[in-house]
This record gives sequence, structure tokens and C-alpha cells, in this order.
Amino acid sequence: LELEVLAGAATLMQPDAVFVIEATVAGADARLPRIIAAMAPYGFQVWDIVDPLYRPGDERMWQVDVVMVHRDGPYAPL
Repeated sequence: LELEVLAGAATLMQPDAVFVIEATVAGADARLPRIIAAMAPYGFQVWDIVDPLYRPGDERMWQVDVVMVHRDGPYAPL
């Protein structure tokens, strides 16, 4: 439900905000690209990817936490 939550959180999309969002990266329902695309119009970009989780059956990376910051905010990448 991350995308629905983000859609309803437009008032929180301030330059000093930092978002940490859990996102799947494997499978047909991978949400990472959709989350990045949903945050871009608000000026947010990926700052870091942390806490990778791997599937027990095949050890493929399945999920990560993506840290997003505003491009004009205090934590903006150089």
C-alpha cells in the first residue's frame, strides 16, 4: 500500500523531509521503480538503499528500504 499512502501524503512532501520506504525489487509486482517514479514529481530522489532482504529459497534480493530526500533539501546529494 506504499503508493496509496504516498498519494495521500502530499502535504508531507517538504524539502526537509526524509522518507524511508520498504520496496520489493523482485518479481512482477516489484514496487521500487514505481515508488521512485511516484516521488519524483515532488522533488524526491534516492539517497540510499539499505537493509536488503534475501529470499530463503534462492537467496535472491527481494526487498530493500529506500531512503529518499528532496533534491533541494538539507540532505540533498552533491
